[in-house]
Amino acid sequence: MIKEETALTRRALTKGQHAQSSTEQARNIRTSSSSLSNQERSIIQQVESILTSVAEWEGVDLEDYRAQLNVVLARLRKITGAELGGAEASEKPEEL
Repeated sequence: MIKEETALTRRALTKGQHAQSSTEQARNIRTSSSSLSNQERSIIQQVESILTSVAEWEGVDLEDYRAQLNVVLARLRKITGAELGGAEASEKPEEL
């Protein structure tokens, strides 16, 4: 079962809150000493773009797919051995 801290939570954001969060995230990207590579940053941006495009389709509500999204996130966390917050796992990730 997916760890509670990894699961997508039920909450709502206004457009203004989303914009503010995006602005803060952009500021953090510019000023942090993150270990993300440029390729990883690109992947993250592409996933966000794809999710936004899917959510904007007429008749699609990502809320209806929360369980499936949680499964994908849990699987990614498991195969990478990553823990929430960037802690490294001591075991080698399993193959897909």
